[in-house]
Amino acid sequence: MRDDLDESVLPPPEPQLAPLDARISFSDGGAELSESATAELASILRSPQIAEGGPILLRAHSDSTGSDEANLRSSRQRGEAVRDYLVENGVDAERVTIIAFGEQNPLQPNARPDGTPDEPGRAANRRVDLLVALPEGADPVPEGLTASDDEPAPAPG
Repeated sequence: MRDDLDESVLPPPEPQLAPLDARISFSDGGAELSESATAELASILRSPQIAEGGPILLRAHSDSTGSDEANLRSSRQRGEAVRDYLVENGVDAERVTIIAFGEQNPLQPNARPDGTPDEPGRAANRRVDLLVALPEGADPVPEGLTASDDEPAPAPG
């Protein structure tokens, strides 16, 4: 390093872009987007990850109320509601993939230990997990750095 350079005047390094993970809640049990869901989606639409043009994965979920078939259908409807919002607001439909899980992957218990419904748990399980990936070939984090802290990763050992 040259002694005559003042590092304090150098611009900070550009932050590395990482994939975007978000959760869209459907606490009322339907497939209609709430005001808070549309606000979250509007924020996502303004993100640099959306601008990069990578694929978008929607993992749609339901609670355990109803038959497996009904839960699969309702989770698909939630995924479609999120996809439709994104597409109506400029996202290419070809970027979006929906996977409907039904009740398979709960975040919280759907029932209490005594068997009574756990309404807050059920509400948490009615959701779409959204992932905006970076375009193929994009290197989100320089080799040797971790995505969480930008410190050099430990050497394999």
